[in-house]
Amino acid sequence: MFFCKGICFFCSVSCFIKKTLCTFAEKRMKRISVIAVSLLLLWGMAVSCDKYDSKIQGKVVYISEQDGEEHAAVGALVAKYSVTAKDTVKVSGVISDTAGNYLMEYVTKGEWLLKAEWVKDSVLYRGSSESISTTGANEDIIRNIVLTSVEE
Repeated sequence: MFFCKGICFFCSVSCFIKKTLCTFAEKRMKRISVIAVSLLLLWGMAVSCDKYDSKIQGKVVYISEQDGEEHAAVGALVAKYSVTAKDTVKVSGVISDTAGNYLMEYVTKGEWLLKAEWVKDSVLYRGSSESISTTGANEDIIRNIVLTSVEE
């Protein structure tokens, strides 16, 4: 009888250890599977993403109607348009700083056009850049924009 209880106790302990190890192994495998799938997804996203390393920057100036000189257009709206064979679509915009400078970061590969608007003393000024091609590689493109008054 004592021998039987010992064997049963040994079997019970053995079953408990097996069960614990199996549960631990299952949890560990699930964790490893989740990590592996996550890493695979991250790798896939990194491979498929466009590079956003290009920058387009410059200065926005206006030609004053009073003196005919160029001055910084402080607070001018500079909009970036994507240019394709079918159409031109506004993508984003920035505001020029106190020196008239603007900066567009994280520009993808493509054809772009910049258009700027600014108002001073109830006079609307507009201007645009020439077409800009970016490769998406690490490049800094400088385009100054000259605004002229517009009659509405």
